[in-house]
Amino acid sequence: MPEPERIMREFFECVWNQADATAIARFFPETSRTFGILPDPDEAMLGSGPFEQFHASILRLVSNPNAEVMHVVSQGDEAISVVRFRADQNDKPGERVDFCFAAWAKVKDGVVVEARNVIDFQTFLVQLGKADPAALPKALGLS
Repeated sequence: MPEPERIMREFFECVWNQADATAIARFFPETSRTFGILPDPDEAMLGSGPFEQFHASILRLVSNPNAEVMHVVSQGDEAISVVRFRADQNDKPGERVDFCFAAWAKVKDGVVVEARNVIDFQTFLVQLGKADPAALPKALGLS
């Protein structure tokens, strides 16, 4: 298995499936840049600290997370994956979230130096009851 794919799979297993926040720093050194989580697509989170805060925020909303890596393509020092994320909702016992996202990573010397994400936050927030499910169809004139 190419190193970028191995790193990506280990990241999702340790950080999300095992909910191990201490593993984040192992994958993201302080010089790493992560895009696609903050509202501004050009704004990077630097190092592991901001991602640790993001991780903690998600785990306040959900428990028993499962990040299923459905597909990975690796070439050279890069890998891109499609991931299905499922978890129990903390505020709604018996209900789950279930959405997909894509994650790209550039790996050097066994760590992620840059990551870019495309996350379906709309579905996630609707499932949590924190966004109007009709907002997107209304905005597009479909309803």
